[in-house]
Amino acid sequence: MEIMKIFYIIIINVLFVSFINAADPGLISVNTDPLGVNVYLDNQYQGLSPLNINNVIRGNHTLVFNKEGYNSAALNIFVESNILFETMVTLTLGDSGNLGSSSGNIAIVTNPSNANLYLNGIYQGSSPMSINNVAIGTSIYGMS
Repeated sequence: MEIMKIFYIIIINVLFVSFINAADPGLISVNTDPLGVNVYLDNQYQGLSPLNINNVIRGNHTLVFNKEGYNSAALNIFVESNILFETMVTLTLGDSGNLGSSSGNIAIVTNPSNANLYLNGIYQGSSPMSINNVAIGTSIYGMS
């Protein structure tokens, strides 16, 4: 009987640890060209680039970038638990705050590496990866 109690305790602990790990947050590292860009995550101001955004809940999120004298940019991303997204966004000169139809370049590095990357649902390859001329509003997903 004592062995069964120990077995159940081990099973419960394993299930608890698995549940906790599945709910672990992700991390987003933001770099921009130019530096000092205002960064918003889901309409919440996060600070000026470069910056790290910690404890990002697993799921879909929107990053918005703006700076006076530059076209704004927005990225839709999917954050996985325990995954580091490193983004490099280049803003183009133009009307401040105008999303327009401009595009930018992004670099995505995940930890762990070799996450499958999708742009607007289309497989692009594995991380790390740089992608040029990404249209504003593009959705980026990384799955390990």
